[in-house]
Amino acid sequence: MQTEPRPAAPLPFPGDPLIGQVLHDRFRVLEPLGAGGMGRVYRALQVPLERMEQLLAAHTCSPASRASSLAGGQCRRC
Repeated sequence: MQTEPRPAAPLPFPGDPLIGQVLHDRFRVLEPLGAGGMGRVYRALQVPLERMEQLLAAHTCSPASRASSLAGGQCRRC
């Protein structure tokens, strides 16, 4: 039995403000990997070492506050 291939799923977080940002002058956020009870996980490039990493962004009240809390090095849950 053959099945039709599924179309590619859309990105789970369209318009995410963290994509493309460099955090703490070290990590360039490339793409979302998933989300869970504590926050979202992103694939990131550790710029000085050219190494791939995963980053967890803890849940906050809004995408704008999430971006500002990460930029300031403070992740909190509202």
